[in-house]
Amino acid sequence: MISKLLISCLMLCITVVLHGQNNIQGVVSGMEDNRTTPLPGASVYWLNQSGGTTTDESGRFTIAAPANFPEQLVVSYVGFQNDTLLVQNAGLTVKVTLSATVTLREAEVVARQKAVSMSTMETVNTVHLSREHLQKAACCNLSESFETDASIDVVENDAVAGTRKILMLGLDGTYSQILFEGIPLIRGLQSTYGLTYIPGTWVESIQVSKGAGSVVNGFESMTGQINLEYWKPEDCDGDRAFFNAYANQMGRVEGNGYLRQKINDKWSTLLLAHGRTSLMRINNNDNGFMDMPMDNEIQVLNRWKYQSSRRESVFGVRFLTDDKFGGQVQFDPRVNRLDQPWYGMQVRTRLISGFGKSGFLFPETPWKSIGLQASATYHEQDAFFGLRDYQASHTSAYFNGIYQTMIGTTDHVVKGGVSFRGDDYRESFTDSTFNRTEIIPGAFAEYAWTHKEKFSLVAGVRTDFHNLFGTIVSPRLHTKYNLGPLSVIRFSGGRGFRSPVLFAENISPLVSSRQVMVLETPRAEVSWNTGVSFLQKFTIAGMEGHVNIDYFYTFFENQLIIDMDESARQLLFYNLDGQSYSHAVQVDFLLEPVERFEVKLAYKHYEVKTTYRSQGLIDRPFVPQDRALINLAYNTRHDIWKFDITTNWFGSARVPSTAENPIEHQRRTSSPSFFMLSGQITRAFKFGEIYLGGENLNNFRQPNPIIDPQNPFGDIFDASMIWGPIAGTIVYVGFRTTF
Repeated sequence: MISKLLISCLMLCITVVLHGQNNIQGVVSGMEDNRTTPLPGASVYWLNQSGGTTTDESGRFTIAAPANFPEQLVVSYVGFQNDTLLVQNAGLTVKVTLSATVTLREAEVVARQKAVSMSTMETVNTVHLSREHLQKAACCNLSESFETDASIDVVENDAVAGTRKILMLGLDGTYSQILFEGIPLIRGLQSTYGLTYIPGTWVESIQVSKGAGSVVNGFESMTGQINLEYWKPEDCDGDRAFFNAYANQMGRVEGNGYLRQKINDKWSTLLLAHGRTSLMRINNNDNGFMDMPMDNEIQVLNRWKYQSSRRESVFGVRFLTDDKFGGQVQFDPRVNRLDQPWYGMQVRTRLISGFGKSGFLFPETPWKSIGLQASATYHEQDAFFGLRDYQASHTSAYFNGIYQTMIGTTDHVVKGGVSFRGDDYRESFTDSTFNRTEIIPGAFAEYAWTHKEKFSLVAGVRTDFHNLFGTIVSPRLHTKYNLGPLSVIRFSGGRGFRSPVLFAENISPLVSSRQVMVLETPRAEVSWNTGVSFLQKFTIAGMEGHVNIDYFYTFFENQLIIDMDESARQLLFYNLDGQSYSHAVQVDFLLEPVERFEVKLAYKHYEVKTTYRSQGLIDRPFVPQDRALINLAYNTRHDIWKFDITTNWFGSARVPSTAENPIEHQRRTSSPSFFMLSGQITRAFKFGEIYLGGENLNNFRQPNPIIDPQNPFGDIFDASMIWGPIAGTIVYVGFRTTF
């Protein structure tokens, strides 16, 4: 059944096409803080006619042409000044940029984007990370894209397999929904290395929102959403090609870029390519193990767009192949592991996926629209860790249909639709198999209301019918109230759920000698999230900035517990019996004291507790209770030179007990606090940019990250007790250029 769904969705991704009349198309953007961003939900209508339309999530719109030309086209958005254009004839594509209603000060408008920005106009509290932010560091992949921002925590997960994970609101990244332009992206089997499989140079911008997300995007957003906008065939800053090369002293070499081609007035295409390899085996810890695995990765994404005055369609396909190996320095992946005395790990990954997006407009009632999204993926992994074997495959199909209309005026917008998700998991670990097929049809409705440019509300509910877990209802609410032109308070709340994947989401503890015990069949993980935030923008003595304060509380009805505390010799999986919750507080301060010099300060405090069957309610392991960030960035005029330096401070975190180990192999029950310093210098030339940077410049490393590395096949070996960086200072150099 799943294979049929896969074929159907792939066909939909490739063939879906829009139909319409002789229309006017365009895109609406807003200028705020010298930054231009698309405005979803902006009103577009003809001055002397009834009806109209609204822009989609990318700020794009299509409106039926009037009976007679010329005619005046009006564009409006809450918090921005209206604009009126005189349209002379049909078949045009227009671009409209609205100015903010409130001007902070008279200043020369420059083209430089803000690296990080927050808006007082959006109902959901969203942090926008621009291309400027992504270029503050190497950002070779998504896991490295958050190191200069406090919205997301990125931590290393083990000392052998090289896995990394993110934390949002102090909880594992599996509870955050990662989207590719509105389509779910990293989930299931991709949770293992999915963050490292998204090249940073492919990403044009990132939007990070905390709390329960929109019901339109699905049921899996439990702590927040991370939406990635890739480069598109029709923009790419007008450049036809881009190339980036990167190398560091650890022997990691990468090359990536894109090539776009406008085939004719209707068709355009974009080819993105990425390659990575490792040239050196590094053992800075002198424990006999490579600090990071060797790998060879090749990835290609081809996306197409068809656009005319009548229709528009976007679809594409992605291929990935990756081979990793690690373990002891002497391990040879070309020799059978049973024929050599060295501990080794190897992961072979193959992935193919397709996606498509489309929409339908109604010329007679242009405020109505139908949108379609579809994707399908086949992903397989063949791996071993020492003497442990792990094979898995994941076939998934996804469809989302969205209907949007207005009730009376553009102040009242209603969305509704149906969704479908099918997942077929095949997991095999040592001598046990864990297979399941999930079929999840669903339906949703969402209502958005804007009142007098001060108050806005987005209320939604979805119902999903899970073939294994039954019917699950997920209500969600977001509200915003503007206390003044530069200050806003927001509230959000909602329910979400997900289906856990036993081993793909918990690879790191498998790199040990712990006995793995699945005590009961995992049930759906279900949580409630509530949050409040306050944003204040200001101008003091000509200096612009903002302060943002937010608090979120998440508690679980059920959760899959990964228990490393009951015994240092065991890894237990079971369902929650008791409380599990997270309190998360964050304060951000951003100031531009002088032109082109930006100071960013952030502090976070977490209280994350879970009930374990032998320990009761205690702190979750490896989650720092406190974290602080200082980022200083300065660009010279015309961006000839760019300087960026970031200091991250990590507070203490609980470490699972190793008291039953021999004394020489016991570890502290809490980690020490530590700093990490990183920086980058970029020099622009006519032919491109050269950048030089360093990570962990203070060379802090977790001491003795592996327990008993001399006896990796013994009962005590454990490479999963990681709370800090494994590798020391990493110095890199890179070059990027456009054509």
